[in-house]
Amino acid sequence: IKVPGGRMTTEQLRALASLTTDYARGISDITTRQTIQLHWLTMEMMPDIFARLKAVGLTTAGACGDITRNLTSSPAAGFDPDEITDPRPVVDALQSYFHLNKDFGDLPRKYKIAVEGSPVQSTLPQINDASLIAHKRPSDGVVGYHFFVGGGLSLQPFFGQQLDIFVPATELGEIVDVMRAIAECYRDAEQLRAKRTRARLKYLMAEWGPEKFTAEVRAKLDWTPDPAAPDFAFSDDTYRDHIGVHAQSQPGLNWIGLCILAGRMTDTQMSQAADVADKYGGGEVRTTNVQNLLIPHIATEDLPAAQADLAAAGFAWDVPNIRRGAMACTGIEFCNLAITETKLRIKEVVA
Repeated sequence: IKVPGGRMTTEQLRALASLTTDYARGISDITTRQTIQLHWLTMEMMPDIFARLKAVGLTTAGACGDITRNLTSSPAAGFDPDEITDPRPVVDALQSYFHLNKDFGDLPRKYKIAVEGSPVQSTLPQINDASLIAHKRPSDGVVGYHFFVGGGLSLQPFFGQQLDIFVPATELGEIVDVMRAIAECYRDAEQLRAKRTRARLKYLMAEWGPEKFTAEVRAKLDWTPDPAAPDFAFSDDTYRDHIGVHAQSQPGLNWIGLCILAGRMTDTQMSQAADVADKYGGGEVRTTNVQNLLIPHIATEDLPAAQADLAAAGFAWDVPNIRRGAMACTGIEFCNLAITETKLRIKEVVA
């Protein structure tokens, strides 16, 4: 189930909890793309599931397949005191453009986009197919986005390479236009369709290099973007997972980052998290790309009560680093490509 930027209302979380109860044997998984997975579903269940998702503004379209996958972004977007710019408008614009866009409904393989508005790049933009990374240009103070293309892991890992393009954050139409051009380069690269194991965008970047890729993207635009700022560098700060209690950019408000071991929550916990977000926060929750959950907008004076309710529900946030860094893919329990069990194994390792 797609959750663009990891942003959900409590109404949406309650709807997912209800579906988890009715159809998924009481468990759901947060994924590394900030989506929600339900398991044990049968085809007969789908009409009701789709209708209930649509009623709260959620969809599964594009969460899998050779298409634009869920757009990831900082889970603290809009209230991170360190962010350069709020990436939510860009995420929403790209989601609106690519969602059910038949021009990009048959890409060579999956296509993953990350939008990062913070100087600490928690979205891991280097390993996405295409990433937008916020940067404040020193020459004139303009805040905008750089574009990185061709990242990915698997058996042949590549870091994304920077295009010679910079677009101000306020120019949403131009940002979407650059992303359209990048996606068209990927879609139209027939050489990538010859062998599915070499069909990701990273192989096109490896073949072309950033200079040719930039030239091909610029040729697809009917306007001239600025060149990339020459002084951009990735953050070398400590890896950031948003776990714990953090002060927001809004005075007197805080978020609590919950460490969800193996990304797995029960339907009861989902409802309890929604209760806390409604009672003490702003009726919103965020999923993260390290399989965790944030509850924002909690007033400082309400923190003790919110923490007590969360602890009673079995949530934890003050945990050892071995647990903070623990992640698990779907594993052989549900994935037909897996060769071993993962979710219970990671719990054993952490214990």
